[in-house]
Amino acid sequence: MSVTVITTEPEKVLYGNIDMCCELIREMQQAAIHVVTKEEVEERFAVIDDELVWHGGMNLLGKEDAWDNLMRIKNHQVAAELLEIALGSLGET
Repeated sequence: MSVTVITTEPEKVLYGNIDMCCELIREMQQAAIHVVTKEEVEERFAVIDDELVWHGGMNLLGKEDAWDNLMRIKNHQVAAELLEIALGSLGET
């Protein structure tokens, strides 16, 4: 299984503790999760095994909100396109 998580750089998080955010990222990395930090995260999704996508307006690593929503999509092409959009500018896949 491979998991990729794209999240906001700890220094750019508007709430919470930077050290705690860094520790959560370290814990994910120790669990063999590929973590990519970006200055700003526009889309909230998780891709598992290059096929399973959890996508929505829910901050998967942050505070909950009354408007949170989440979709589960099992489609290799959708997963690939989301990763290309999110990681393409970083040169990662």
